[in-house]
Amino acid sequence: MSSNTIEKVQATALKEYKAFFKEIKEKILTSQVKAALAVNHELINLYWEIGSKIHLKQSGRFRKRRRSLLSKIWYQLCSI
Repeated sequence: MSSNTIEKVQATALKEYKAFFKEIKEKILTSQVKAALAVNHELINLYWEIGSKIHLKQSGRFRKRRRSLLSKIWYQLCSI
């Protein structure tokens, strides 16, 4: 083979490798974004559930004891 042909083959191979690695990088980035979105979705659901449970506790039979409980918690936090 002539040196010109070898250079063309090498240039083509280099372009193919660059395209291949670009595709892999894009797949990794896409998967990372999907994973982050899934985690955020689960955390939002968790916080919503926790908030809902707190609301139910506060609006139900625990309403009367809430003030005394909060004052006890505040006292304990301040005494640390």
